[in-house]
Amino acid sequence: MMKNYPNAPPGRTTTSSVKSASQLAEPENKASSDQPDVAQVFRRAALIGDQRTLCGLMKLGVDVNAADHHGRTALIEAAFGSQPHILEILISSGADPNAADNDGWTALMEAASKGCLECVRILLDARANVFLRTRQGLTALDMAAKGHLNIIRSLRRAADADYV
Repeated sequence: MMKNYPNAPPGRTTTSSVKSASQLAEPENKASSDQPDVAQVFRRAALIGDQRTLCGLMKLGVDVNAADHHGRTALIEAAFGSQPHILEILISSGADPNAADNDGWTALMEAASKGCLECVRILLDARANVFLRTRQGLTALDMAAKGHLNIIRSLRRAADADYV
C-alpha cells in the first residue's frame, strides 16, 4: 500500500508493505526519475565552472571520481569545459588525473583537444599520463595536433621529462 507522509519530499511516497520486483523497477514518481542525481549535478557544475555548487557538493561528501554511465568524471567534464580553476579544486580534492571515460578519453586529452593550455599545464603538474591512448589509439598529443602548437610543446616536454 502506498502512503503519502507529511515529512516526505513533495511527490514522494513510501510504502507500508513490500513491493514486487516489477513495482521496484518502475519509478514511484515519473517526474522525480527525470531529475538529475547529485553526481550528475556535480559533473555539470564542473563543466560550467560553478565553483559554489561544486564545493558545496564536495562538503556533502560527493565522490570526486564518480563517473556517469559513459565513464565521464567531473575532472574530464571540467577539462572539456576549459575550467582550469575547477581542475585545480578537483585535483587538490583527490580527483584522478588519469581517469578515462569508456572511450579512453582523459581530462588531458579533452584539454588538449580544446586548446586550453592552462588546463593542460595543471593536468601535467598533477602527473597526468601523456602516453595514455583512446580506444582509437589516439593520445593527448594527437588531440593537440589539430592546431594547438603551444600544447604540443608542453606535452612533448612532459613526455621527454618522463624518459629522463
